[in-house]
Formats: sequence, structure tokens, C-alpha cells
Amino acid sequence: MISTKLSKFIGTSQEDYYAFSSLNLKWLELKRQNSLLSISSIMVGIVFFVFMLSFLYFRLFTDLECDQEQYQMLSKLGLRQKELKQIVTRQMIILFFLPIVVAMVHSSFAFLTFHQLGQTVSKEMSVLQSSIVVLVIFICM
Repeated sequence: MISTKLSKFIGTSQEDYYAFSSLNLKWLELKRQNSLLSISSIMVGIVFFVFMLSFLYFRLFTDLECDQEQYQMLSKLGLRQKELKQIVTRQMIILFFLPIVVAMVHSSFAFLTFHQLGQTVSKEMSVLQSSIVVLVIFICM
């Protein structure tokens, strides 16, 4: 590019009398910074997602026999089927709701990052458009 050739020729250090700065070079620098942030946040999201899946799998299958014994004892004590279903529903909500909340918080930060990235590239990218981009990437994975 012309801007990189000019910056090499003129120099950008403060010792030189002349300095060269262009909008294109600033845009490339911002793009590098945002891409590093995006890659690191995506990697953290993937690691967290895999961790939560393995945790849920482990928890579900290790507690299966213990839970069956508990529910059998509760039904022997005279707990009705409706009350037993409420207890199971509450436990499952706690088990599966927490990872979903954490994933939503992480996705909201990803939406904001894509929104800021869209503004630095001089394109007006709404939160809806950035959320669609994140969802498409999530579905492709």
C-alpha cells in the first residue's frame, strides 16, 4: 500500500521532523486490536462451553443412581407425583439455567464487541446485525 511505503520512507518516530499518519494506517491498527480481542473472547467462550458441557454430562450421569434412590424414597414417604415433578423441575432448572445465563452474558459482550468493530470499520452495524453474526457463527460451530 502507498501508506506503508510512505511511512517507511518518511518515518513515524518523534525524532524525525516529518511524520506521516494516515487514516488507513489507523484503521489497520484498530482492526488488529479488535481482531485480537475477538479471537480471545471467542476462544474463552469455546473453552467455557466445552467445560460446561463436560460438567453437565458428568453431573447428570454420576448423580443418576443417587437421584433415583432419593425419588423412590420420597414417593414411599407419600409425596404425590405432581410434587415430585415440581422438585425434579426445580433441580433441572438450577442445573441447566446457570450455564444458559452465563452464555447469555458472554454473548452480550460478543454483541457489543461486534458492534464496536462495525463502528470502527465505518459501517453502521446495529446490535441486531451483530447478534445475527454471532448466532450464525454459533450455529456453524
